[in-house]
Amino acid sequence: MANNKLTIKKNSLKQDAYKKIYDLVTTNVIKPGDIINLADLEKHLKLSRAPIRDALIELCSENVFKSIPRYGYELIVLKQEDLIEMLNYRLILECGFLDKNWEKIVMCNPGVLDYLLGYTKNLTNTDAVSEWQNSTLFHIELFKLHGNAYALSSLEHAIKNLTRFFIQNYWKNWAEISNDTLNLYHENIIRAIKNDDKESALKYLSMDIGGFKR
Repeated sequence: MANNKLTIKKNSLKQDAYKKIYDLVTTNVIKPGDIINLADLEKHLKLSRAPIRDALIELCSENVFKSIPRYGYELIVLKQEDLIEMLNYRLILECGFLDKNWEKIVMCNPGVLDYLLGYTKNLTNTDAVSEWQNSTLFHIELFKLHGNAYALSSLEHAIKNLTRFFIQNYWKNWAEISNDTLNLYHENIIRAIKNDDKESALKYLSMDIGGFKR
């Protein structure tokens, strides 16, 4: 029993370190190409070294950081090729599931579908990161209606990497992006589902996902 408690505590500390380090990435504190080390993170995060090291090992396995022996950890730069691959994956995953489970989705309570639009209507156009994350929540919540936890986890992972790309490439020129860019087709998607218009729903979903590729 004591060993189980120690394991749970260790995992909790690691998860805390993971979140705090990833937050430094998504708030652009750690920038692409930056190299960090355990001592700096230990001081900045006010956490012990062991959970920080465990979190960095996991982040390296997810290709967020690259370990440089005796030097530190470098934040990996996501390239345009990575963006194309991630968007193509999302197109296949999200459109494929909507096509396959269409009858199930159109039977959803209209109130549930209207609720999804709340993520779009609450955008403020003042905080780039919040707007991007609210927009992606629309896609995550829509995908949850399929009831496939494994596929949902895969989508969430892809969106997390897209968030990194977003931060790396659009942080400094947010003025060029309006909230219409991020939610241009959300209402069209929901309207098509309510009208049992599968062709239009798939078209708008595809355009909404691919719209990030500018």
